Amino acid sequence: MGPQRTIAIDVSARHELTEKNLLKPAPSIVIIGDFKEEHVGSHLREASDRLEIPCQAIDGSLAKSQFSFLNKIAWRALKKSSWNQGRFQKHITDSIVKNISNVLIVTGTAPVNASTLVHLKSNTFKTVMFVTDDPWNKGHATDWVFRSLKKYDLLFTPRRANLKQLATLSGKRVFYLPFAYNPALHFEEKSLSPIDHYKYQSDVMFFGGADRDRLPYIKTLIRAGFNVKLYGGYWDRYSETKGLTLGPVPTATLRKAIKASKVVLNLVRRSNRDGHVMKSYEIPAMGGCMLTEETEEHRDIFGQNTVPFFRTPDEMVDQMKLLIDSPNLRDRFSTAAKIKMTHGGNTYQDRLQLILKQLQAL
Repeated sequence: MGPQRTIAIDVSARHELTEKNLLKPAPSIVIIGDFKEEHVGSHLREASDRLEIPCQAIDGSLAKSQFSFLNKIAWRALKKSSWNQGRFQKHITDSIVKNISNVLIVTGTAPVNASTLVHLKSNTFKTVMFVTDDPWNKGHATDWVFRSLKKYDLLFTPRRANLKQLATLSGKRVFYLPFAYNPALHFEEKSLSPIDHYKYQSDVMFFGGADRDRLPYIKTLIRAGFNVKLYGGYWDRYSETKGLTLGPVPTATLRKAIKASKVVLNLVRRSNRDGHVMKSYEIPAMGGCMLTEETEEHRDIFGQNTVPFFRTPDEMVDQMKLLIDSPNLRDRFSTAAKIKMTHGGNTYQDRLQLILKQLQAL
């Protein structure tokens, strides 16, 4: 089965969904996932509020122990499961029955068992998973996850690389659903104080985890003499980068750093077989001049002359030099990308409406 192209749906709130009988009764959603501000679960909950759709949030971290060593034991001994897995399944069913909802949306790697999904479906629930991480990533792959994926009514994936695999595994149609941006968080910082500008200024910034396949690109930039700043986890593990990282920071800090930086580098995660990442939408929405890896998905998202692309570390350096030396070129790219992103149905409200529209078609 080939990739499914998503379409933008007019943002018209819950009332239009009810009037058109997209879901009977009107949708009431339970979202299970991670609700830190940078995660998809949080963005979808925000979207449901904007659309005036009742929403209950269940934090997937409740499946974990408060003691990290117990979580490590469970991960290794229980086939990448969670310490409180059984108790968490009961919490899901008890909470949902009390809330009387009719749609379950699971995001990320939230631990929902196949038996829990079967129980919910027997109680007329519609179940959806937005498979934000690649289940075949060695860091996530395990039998209980694959068993669960077979039980959902609908699967959505932000990567074309696993569309066919998910369809074969589940025996159902799988939809390509790109990431998006959250207007409440991802907007351009209009001005900076002199102190903030001095603190965050750089030639190039990168935010995201220190995956090993990202390290060669960062090392290349450092060796080429660029002023680099890094935001995100684990960059302090490497001698070349530990002096350049400010660690994980809130989105408000990222907005300042993007404003103070000349270029924002965007790298996909190869272990996840990404064609784009969350930052592909967030950086342009926050007004950054984004230099990004060339992929089929990135080309489809941005088209021509909207963002500069590169394919190799050497191309990255050449493009970076051009951008650093030309403020006008940076402004042209950042303006074009921001317009493209903020005028094209690319919010999590649009994504949530698409999920609900596909769900009613079952």
